[in-house]
Amino acid sequence: MDKNEHSDSSNRRQFTRVDRPHLLKVKVFDLKEQDSVRRIEAVTRNVSAGGLAFESEQFFEAGTVLEIELDAPGWEKIKGIFAAEENEPRLSAVMLLAKVIRTRVIEEGLYDIAVAFVGIDERHRNALMKYVKEKDKV
Repeated sequence: MDKNEHSDSSNRRQFTRVDRPHLLKVKVFDLKEQDSVRRIEAVTRNVSAGGLAFESEQFFEAGTVLEIELDAPGWEKIKGIFAAEENEPRLSAVMLLAKVIRTRVIEEGLYDIAVAFVGIDERHRNALMKYVKEKDKV
């Protein structure tokens, strides 16, 4: 069993996760109010190809859909392997939509947020799987 997976059957994970800090930019996904929604910065606690956990001073209710920009240094080199077209832009961050599945209070004014990806390009998911696998070896 992978060192980052839990043996508890109630907590099985589809994707391996790696406990590494990465910078995030997060905002509530709202098609009507795109310009008025404030983007916050946060840091991941762990990342997988299916979701991530991060600490935030902002509370997010379970079920909320978030727009996330994940800065995973070096991932763009891996992403290039999966690019569909040669002229596709090389982004320095992974852009995705995620649904809040859990929010826990760490201490007053600080929350542990867990999200599952609900909108991610499969090429980006494949690149993230490779990225997590490589970082897990380090």
